[in-house]
Amino acid sequence: LTIYPNPASDFVKIGGEIADRCENVSIFDMTGRMLLHSSDVESINVSDLQNGIYMMRVITYDGRSVIEKFVISR
Repeated sequence: LTIYPNPASDFVKIGGEIADRCENVSIFDMTGRMLLHSSDVESINVSDLQNGIYMMRVITYDGRSVIEKFVISR
């Protein structure tokens, strides 16, 4: 899983071999609270989130779960 740009400001995209198999995306803060859930995985709007470190969980069509950190910095 690749999240770019990282650090991000307004939008993030998913790259890597998993990008074509994404079913949905959830974004969590570092306390584990879910802040965003989307089935639109082309371009994910993170403009409402504060600067900081976040975790993105991607669920694939075959049920696989992949988690990666990313940073928001403006």
